[in-house]
Amino acid sequence: QKDLELEKQQQQQQGKVKQINLDELWKKLTLYPKFQISEAKSRYIIEAYIPNMSDKDLRVKLSDDKQSLTIEGLRLPTQEQLETMKKRVLQTLAFRNINIRNISEIEIDKLILKLGAGQFGSFSETFELPPTGIQYDAIEAQYTAGIVRIIIPKVYQSSRANFRNFIDIPTTTITKPSLQQEQQEQDQFLKEQQQEEQERQKRKESQKARLNQLKEEKLKQEEQEW
Repeated sequence: QKDLELEKQQQQQQGKVKQINLDELWKKLTLYPKFQISEAKSRYIIEAYIPNMSDKDLRVKLSDDKQSLTIEGLRLPTQEQLETMKKRVLQTLAFRNINIRNISEIEIDKLILKLGAGQFGSFSETFELPPTGIQYDAIEAQYTAGIVRIIIPKVYQSSRANFRNFIDIPTTTITKPSLQQEQQEQDQFLKEQQQEEQERQKRKESQKARLNQLKEEKLKQEEQEW
């Protein structure tokens, strides 16, 4: 009984170590969230839709000269998302007639990381601030319902010149899709993934039907020869 309990504890510990190692690998992937910048009379707002992220993985840094603001974060897959990706990897290997027993856990993890690239990982974005008119001590970071929002209060209503200085980045950034459009893009991505999986299943069924047809033709040919 003691041996069984010890073995169970060792397995649990190995699982924790593996999870930690996998998390470290996710951190090495680069995520590119689409930040939006807007201006109100009393504040600037920077925001982006990054769902399923932990508060503790979001950091906002003000440069020493108070001329720029850096937003850093990490988005890790949930356990359910990990299991879903692993299931897809195993299905793909099976579809390609690859013996799973010949694939190590490390190789499977690499395939999971490849599948999650672009959806999970670390990000870091730096924005220039106006030289004056900012309440630096009142800058606030929020994360609610998957939305990262940085609120930068003004001391007074800034001029358009200050605003242009603040968005000293390509104008395409200002015309990026709204958060609702980004959600629609993500829904479309998931839909395309589902369609791709359905097409794989159809091809698999078609191949299976073709094999059955060839077997039947071979049996008929053998019967005729007899």
